[in-house]
Amino acid sequence: MICFLFFIARGHAEHRSFTIPDGPYDLLYDQGPLVTGVVTDENGEPLPGATVRIKGTSAGTVTDFDGVYELSLPETGEDYILQFSFIGYISREIALEGKTEVDISLETDVKALDEVVVVGYGTQRKGELTSSIASLKSDDFVQAPVRSPLQLLQGKVAGLAVGTPSGDPNAGAQIMLRGASTLEGNSQPLIIIDGIPGGNLSTVAPEDIESIDVLKDGSAAAIYGTRGTNGVIIITTRSGKGKEENRLTVDYHGYMSYEEVSRRIPVFSASEYRGLMDDPQIGNTLDDKGYSTDWWDEISRKPVNQVHTLLVNGGNGKSGYTASVSYRSRDGVIKNSDQERLTSRLSLNHSAADGLVKFNFNINNTQSKGRSIWEDVYRYSLLWNPTDRVMDEEGNYTEYPHSLNPVQQLLEETDENKWSEMLLNGKITIEPLTGLRLGILGGFQRNSNHRGKYANKKHYTNTQNGRNGNAEQWTNLHIDKTLEITADYNDQWGDHSLALLGGYGYYTSVSEGFSAMNYNFPTDAFSYNNIGVGKALQEGLAGMSSYKNSSTLISFFGRVNYSYKNRFMFMASLRQEGSSKFGADNKWGLFPSFSGAWRISEESFLRDSEVIDDLKIRLGYGVTGTMPNDPYLSLYRFAYGGFMYSGGEWIQGVGPYSNPNPNLKWETKRELNAGIDFTLWNSRLSGSLDLYQRNTSDLLYTYNVPVPPNLVSTIYANVGKIRNRGIELVLNVSPVSTEHFHWQLSGNVSYNENELTKLSNETYERDFLETGSTGAPIQKTTHLVREGHPLGDFYGWVSQGVDENGNWIIKKANEDGAETDADREVIGNGVPKMFAGLTSTMTFRQFDFTVGLRGAFMYQILNHFRMKHETFSYAYWNHPKTILDKPYGGDYYLQDVPKYVSYYIEDGDYVKLDNVSLGYTFRLKEDSTFIKRLRVYLSGLNLHTFTGYTGVDPEVNFNGLAPGVSPSLMYPTTSTYTLGLQLGF
Repeated sequence: MICFLFFIARGHAEHRSFTIPDGPYDLLYDQGPLVTGVVTDENGEPLPGATVRIKGTSAGTVTDFDGVYELSLPETGEDYILQFSFIGYISREIALEGKTEVDISLETDVKALDEVVVVGYGTQRKGELTSSIASLKSDDFVQAPVRSPLQLLQGKVAGLAVGTPSGDPNAGAQIMLRGASTLEGNSQPLIIIDGIPGGNLSTVAPEDIESIDVLKDGSAAAIYGTRGTNGVIIITTRSGKGKEENRLTVDYHGYMSYEEVSRRIPVFSASEYRGLMDDPQIGNTLDDKGYSTDWWDEISRKPVNQVHTLLVNGGNGKSGYTASVSYRSRDGVIKNSDQERLTSRLSLNHSAADGLVKFNFNINNTQSKGRSIWEDVYRYSLLWNPTDRVMDEEGNYTEYPHSLNPVQQLLEETDENKWSEMLLNGKITIEPLTGLRLGILGGFQRNSNHRGKYANKKHYTNTQNGRNGNAEQWTNLHIDKTLEITADYNDQWGDHSLALLGGYGYYTSVSEGFSAMNYNFPTDAFSYNNIGVGKALQEGLAGMSSYKNSSTLISFFGRVNYSYKNRFMFMASLRQEGSSKFGADNKWGLFPSFSGAWRISEESFLRDSEVIDDLKIRLGYGVTGTMPNDPYLSLYRFAYGGFMYSGGEWIQGVGPYSNPNPNLKWETKRELNAGIDFTLWNSRLSGSLDLYQRNTSDLLYTYNVPVPPNLVSTIYANVGKIRNRGIELVLNVSPVSTEHFHWQLSGNVSYNENELTKLSNETYERDFLETGSTGAPIQKTTHLVREGHPLGDFYGWVSQGVDENGNWIIKKANEDGAETDADREVIGNGVPKMFAGLTSTMTFRQFDFTVGLRGAFMYQILNHFRMKHETFSYAYWNHPKTILDKPYGGDYYLQDVPKYVSYYIEDGDYVKLDNVSLGYTFRLKEDSTFIKRLRVYLSGLNLHTFTGYTGVDPEVNFNGLAPGVSPSLMYPTTSTYTLGLQLGF
């Protein structure tokens, strides 16, 4: 396909005329003198398809196959300037000055290779990279109203999966890089915001981000030691850049968005439900209440949301500043679910002592509040009988056994959340000698959260255990402090260049929280804000808890980069790190890495190639780690328990809670990565190919131990091993590039397979893990984890049909025996093995048009909703329409009680029309003193999903040990349509 597009473009380039702004022109004019010439590259080779244009006019042409052009001037006697351009080359202008023949040579545009990429503790030219690093600038981001900055990367980075399985305004995004590498540790990549590790994405407005760089392989991430196993995502926000003219610029970006449910589970309307009663097989299982209610219409709305961002930038040659404020308001498609967020940021830069000392200061602050709904609301809107009513004549909600009317759930329960996040950092850089730079960075991050829930006195008493009003509150506070001291030295001599980095880091983290619960309130007037007046407190039945923990991390790190003639490049890094989370015998760890690259295109046998512009091969190896989440797992811990009456008083008991493990340490990942970067055919085609293997050992998990000699029956230990292997391909194609029309295609595809190669050792043994849960009424685990198999295996019964009584026919190991747990088999896997993304960007004069597709393949989904509700055994429920699909093409409807069988394991493969954007940038006068930029656009997000999956959305959870389950407790995903405005002053 790529070659096909290239030859189309080549053929187009050889055509001797084209359409220019005011219409089609014949390129050979009779009225003026003829100018001819040849356009070549720096090696003297002709450039076919190069554009030759007369500056300030609409006249132009393109070169033929031999690089020759002919162009008639509009008039005689004018001093014209010719403009020469070709994709992948630096444009040039030549004044005619009466000449009628102009030959010109264009130099290769190495801008792509000179592009600056942010790496650990510094930057590098893209052409000098020896590791697998993906870099996206703001122009590359998904153009849509995203909830999380991670969504800006959806479908853009090979090997990086970003999922949004919920449409809840308060839900975030999930992420996985190069497969699952842990059983119980942290699976999220390390987030670094403006140099501060462990940053909270809530502190950054997506419109404030300048670039995002993803360190994918071990050699790139090893500089971050015990936090780099799952990759590193570095976010750089817009910073103040001083200008000599001391000019102030103001940019505004605002948009309004409309949301609707992208896909609903089809259930029966009231008339359709009544129509089923004529079927002799199922008519007696239905109950006509005599009314008609659209329950989805009762709980839903069609929200219009808004985002407004104002950014101010200014300064002079020594000082610069950037200030921004962003307001986001988003209502969910289900009533009483929403979020408001206000983000403000200030960045200051100052240079003193003739540039020898530089200061940088940043502060980000975010205030958010949101309301959530009970997670069963959407499910019950699908299940509630469509022939029933919301309320009776007395104003009482209709009720079913042990379940709530969905409208009742919305109106009788309040769930409110408030967040406050602040990120503050400052850096001082001193350059005492040429090439030597000393820096000290300090960071402070504070995240606090308050959540309150209240179910009023009318709330359905059966589900609240007879509680007459129920209130709950939670508060949490997390503080991170960072101190980093670095020194780096850069030098060049002859064909050699050298960069050295050394540093020290000190990081502390403190978390604390409090929660309280009470019920039986005298009034609903206080909601959760007067929690002490509930009677349960007086009766000793209220609940209360609190916690506080802390951890410290100390690091020493260094790196060396060497390059010879920009042809041979080498990088090595080493980090020694100590953490208070580890056992007494393993407080410190060493994390080395190395990588090298060879730019083959600089060798004599390829230097004059007409096809290859740039070709580089890479090889890297790195060791990284993963820390446990709990800071005290290595210690002997006690916990307070129940009370006993002794000596006339009640005494609270205390006993051992966890066994100590002085050998507890980090999970260790060793990753080997081989890659190739290429640019071909005058930058028409570029891309990269990476192959990797990552072996993660010393996996953290809980193991059973004997009592005695242990005091507790379980211990947290490093035992298991996981292997991930994969391949990633990135392609960028320019099929067409003319003076007014440009078309760019960017695509990526990644394939990953993992295997749990070890789960036990001579000390700690586990044959397998059963994880996940179907929930009531089935009450079975859903997944099996065992050696020699990938993570994410579904483990259940194989169904083969339905008998004449409507019961499942199950494949059994012993056909004469009863159905048992021993009959279960692996019936699918919930982790996609392949992800892909494709972005098409077209520009025509002032118009820009972008289409983004992404997909996931080779995985299965447990359709939880169908499994629990695709049965006629519940007379008072509505049903999904798929209940009429007689299983396996048989003759009987399903009448059996819900069971976890292979019939509900569906292929999840999908392709999403994820993002479409059409924009127009107005052409403004060059001497405009007020408006400098004006752009309007329309965009759509998550517009359509091509899939065979019958549930709400095939984009389900892919993390953890029970992936691929589409839960019945869900919030539907949405499609978003946006009208936006961008202004620059």
